[in-house]
Amino acid sequence: MIKLDIQSVIFCYVCAGLVAFMLLWIFSRPRGPRLKLGRGEDAYIWKCGICLHDYIDSSGEEISVCPVCGSYNKKGVAK
Repeated sequence: MIKLDIQSVIFCYVCAGLVAFMLLWIFSRPRGPRLKLGRGEDAYIWKCGICLHDYIDSSGEEISVCPVCGSYNKKGVAK
């Protein structure tokens, strides 16, 4: 039988708890969908001049409407 003093038992218990907490923290991070942008998609990224919201509009027009605040944005002004 292995003989352990109380300090060793407490140390092992605390270390096991820390390792379990770190593993839960690492594996429970939110992994939502990520936006992957290719080369040609940079032209479709707009930044609203009023609310500073970044959004994608692939219509290819010179003026776009912000989906958050509804303001009109001109291409190349608010970037």
